[in-house]
Amino acid sequence: MNKTSARNPEVAMLLHEFKQPLNIIRLANDNIRSRIIPVLDEVDATYLASKLERIERQIERAVEMIDGVNSSDPQT
Repeated sequence: MNKTSARNPEVAMLLHEFKQPLNIIRLANDNIRSRIIPVLDEVDATYLASKLERIERQIERAVEMIDGVNSSDPQT
């Protein structure tokens, strides 16, 4: 159990709820990458791939922030 979960289960639950939509967005992003990009012409595929990569980076950024809050503990 992480420190936030042990000290404040409500915050831990809220952080978990924030991460769930990010997982769905990540799955949708991966599905677009694997199913749509292969049928596009090179120009459109390159453009879409760059946009999907940007989405993936923002998802990672948000997850890192959530994980940072989840692992921090000002009481220690």
